Amino acid sequence: PMVAVTDALKSRNLMFYNLCGVLRFDLKGQGSVTSIVLNGHDNERLSGNARVTAYFDGTMPEIKMDAAASKTVTLECKTPVELDNSRPVSFFMVVPPTKFKTGFTLTVNTADGKCFKFDTFEKTNAIERAIVLEMPEVFIEAGRNPESAPQITDPGIAYMWDESVIPEITIKITEDEWNDLLARYDE
Repeated sequence: PMVAVTDALKSRNLMFYNLCGVLRFDLKGQGSVTSIVLNGHDNERLSGNARVTAYFDGTMPEIKMDAAASKTVTLECKTPVELDNSRPVSFFMVVPPTKFKTGFTLTVNTADGKCFKFDTFEKTNAIERAIVLEMPEVFIEAGRNPESAPQITDPGIAYMWDESVIPEITIKITEDEWNDLLARYDE
């Protein structure tokens, strides 16, 4: 959803602003997804009635969820979405700006009646207006206990999320690339 406002009734130029952000997550594996439910660990309000305040002076619009708003967002797949073992399928959920201070849970429901839960915990995840928050790819296995922790298939991402180590990242660039970066910085 977007909003625009003007201070003149005859104005024909409207500047539209996004009100919400997007949560993107990629699933690989076996099965067909029928729905995905998002809920925050701190009872964040995620869908329902809201008050939108828009300003004609260029100030970014604000959205405030109603006290009776729902604490979940559900992505319903009208036709079940078939997962693939080798190529991830991307799912997108539109969410109002929200800071998930203690994380959130995604519940993936499949056509065979299984319910897989994926949690984020110790990292603040924030949905920001007009921004896509990308989550690590996860793999759903037919024989895996749905309640167990998800498998992260990318070894680099798995290392970044391993709480038993302090990740180290090395970026390698040529001297010419470095000088180009310095020149662009000076511009």
